[in-house]
Amino acid sequence: MTPSEYRKQIESEMASEARTESVTDVGATPSLVDDVAILADTDAPEDVRLAALTRLRLASFGHDEFPRVRPEYFEALRDVVRDEASSEALLVAALGVLISESDSVAQDFLKTSLTSPDTAKIDTATALRLLGSDDHANTGTIARKIFDESDDPAIRSEAIRALATDPTAKALLSSVFMDKSEATVTRNAAGNGLRLLDPNAFGTEAAKVIADTAEDDDLRTESLAALSNISGALENRVQMELRSVTAQIGAAPGAMQKGVDRLTARLSEDGKGGAEILESVAGQSELILTKSF
Repeated sequence: MTPSEYRKQIESEMASEARTESVTDVGATPSLVDDVAILADTDAPEDVRLAALTRLRLASFGHDEFPRVRPEYFEALRDVVRDEASSEALLVAALGVLISESDSVAQDFLKTSLTSPDTAKIDTATALRLLGSDDHANTGTIARKIFDESDDPAIRSEAIRALATDPTAKALLSSVFMDKSEATVTRNAAGNGLRLLDPNAFGTEAAKVIADTAEDDDLRTESLAALSNISGALENRVQMELRSVTAQIGAAPGAMQKGVDRLTARLSEDGKGGAEILESVAGQSELILTKSF
């Protein structure tokens, strides 16, 4: 998630909260110092603490006074994680902020949640999602173990997402993406991970998926969309494979047909660009050969 997307998410949450407030509750917005105190107050209602946390998260994007309260804010978040009585909603929100900063308290809590799920305060899929969002958490070994041991599609999908930054997981991601016995959500997660690690490998495998009329239509549609976004970065041999496949696809369901048309157009643009480059190079070569020195 980019900073702008993160900010939009927080603003949306704040707008949602504002809509639920009674007009009789209108008053001065608490200061950042007040919000930190509210967040740290274990006697305050959960919704009040969550509202304070939301305001502080938004303030972290450029508020002039935020640097002054940042140390206390993060310590309050760590206290939420350490407090056995913290609600799941408040705990997950606090962990989300901390793990975005690769905080060791959050990392340790999430790793313990994954290795000791019977006593964990949050479910395995959520813990994997949070820990997997931290590129510095070294989740590969844990995620692979959980993937191998779980048959829950939600957990397997999050484990695959956590492996998307591990170059050694490329073969696994490719295998899962092509495995029709896997849930579509898990295969799509594997495809996205493979696309990030090796776009050309993804392009080759995705070509097989979209060409297979017995494949899941949702997976074919998602693959077409992903290919449209990266077509220009693919090697010529992969682009040629995709042109051949899209040319052979007949009438497809609505969303899929749009995906086919979009990818076909993108590949056509990419091909023209390549042809123009070759023509330019050829012209320069001819000029060099005919020029007198």
